[in-house]
Amino acid sequence: MGALRTVLCHPDELWALVKYREKSRKAVNVQEEGLRQRVGDAERIADWRFCYEYLRRVSRSFALVIMELDSELRDPVCIFYLILRALDTIEDDTSVDATLRMRLCQELYTHLQGNSYAVHDIGSADERKLLEEFPRVLGCFHELKPAYREIITDITRCMGDGMAQHIHHKACATIADYDLYCHYVAGLVGIGLSAMFAASGYESREVFVESKLADALANSMGLFLQKTNIIRDYLEDQRDGRTFWPQEIWGRFGKDMELADLARPEHRRVAVECLNAMVTDALRHVPDCLQYMSQVRSESVFYFVAIPQVMAIATLALCYNNADVFVRRVKLRRGQTAKLVLRARDMPAVLTIFTEYCEAIASSVDPCDPSYAETVAAVEHALTVAARIRDDLIYRPMATVYRVPAYRPPLGLKYANRIAVLLFIILSLYVLYRRKQQDGGGLGWRAAFGGIPSLGDLAAIALLFAVLSYLLGVFGLQYVSLAPPNEIKATCTDVN
Repeated sequence: MGALRTVLCHPDELWALVKYREKSRKAVNVQEEGLRQRVGDAERIADWRFCYEYLRRVSRSFALVIMELDSELRDPVCIFYLILRALDTIEDDTSVDATLRMRLCQELYTHLQGNSYAVHDIGSADERKLLEEFPRVLGCFHELKPAYREIITDITRCMGDGMAQHIHHKACATIADYDLYCHYVAGLVGIGLSAMFAASGYESREVFVESKLADALANSMGLFLQKTNIIRDYLEDQRDGRTFWPQEIWGRFGKDMELADLARPEHRRVAVECLNAMVTDALRHVPDCLQYMSQVRSESVFYFVAIPQVMAIATLALCYNNADVFVRRVKLRRGQTAKLVLRARDMPAVLTIFTEYCEAIASSVDPCDPSYAETVAAVEHALTVAARIRDDLIYRPMATVYRVPAYRPPLGLKYANRIAVLLFIILSLYVLYRRKQQDGGGLGWRAAFGGIPSLGDLAAIALLFAVLSYLLGVFGLQYVSLAPPNEIKATCTDVN
């Protein structure tokens, strides 16, 4: 009934889920076909399959965007993620002696040059298996181009040192400490990825590596994602003995309180105020994220960097002013996630998504909230930067098809779809009502209606299936954007 209720409340997400599943299957097939073409040895193929299988197991959110990268970047980014996930697993397992974890974090990069290093009895489930089978990851690592191996090794070294510092200090006292920790565990990932994009030739080295703002923008991309996860995962981290929220923020709310006290019902108002301050802190990275994404030129790289960012802003909007963060793990609906993945196809669409969720946060701000002024200022700054980038895109020479202005389907299709959704809801409610009225206990229609259904019931059921077929086949067309051939031809030529 929960799934049915979700479909009835959000019928537009049904088609998005269908398309998302199709997109996922296609990505897996492309990745598998790429392996068969690039790797001839059966043992090596088995190791690469292990890597992609565990990529999907340890990170559903990043697996799809990694597998949708072009073949030049797909394997290096997959191995990069798995190595850093192994490092993160070591840092996170608080049941292991802190001194041992510090040493393992600092030494991991030195073992990348070998092919036999493994770690046992750390982590749980899939992460533990990843560490135990780490030699298979190392074997694939050695097949990467030297430029990628050098980047991965350097980032692993820097991240391991930073994680060891956090294990030693245990908690973030100031916002500067918080930013530094997020830099080590996520900002460095953004910097490393930028270097890999440039090394692949897909993106400009001058823009993504050598410019004065390159590292700062890449760092903000990582910080925005990491801070969103830290905000959302408050309850889980507290249960596991991990502390990431900086005392400089939570210490302002309530005297003689500890961070764990925010989960207590009697402190709910103070907890929400603290939560809003945390979200406000994360919002200050939005302008840099938008600037970074606006510089991307490769289509597959753009999808890779944009999809996690739109998920993050949507999650922040969901968390803002939401006391459920202190009760359970708050997360986006699967249908909502699917819609965002399908929508984030180009920079104008990403700007629209960020604008929508920033405005949603602004509409939820309480003037009595202690962070009211800071939140409003952060949202207004983000919206101003989004508007400026949108204006810049209008005058910027276009070199890629994916930023072509969308060609929208006829307006009548939207009205027809709305009528179909309304009919689907009405007919579903009618059929459920008739089933309850007849008090049937079986699964079949004969049992449900106490005999052969009436002609009216049969007609309603037939019409319900017809409407459902229409929605599955046609509903999503209103979200498809096609560029007319003449526009595609025009935009492939640089315009002054």
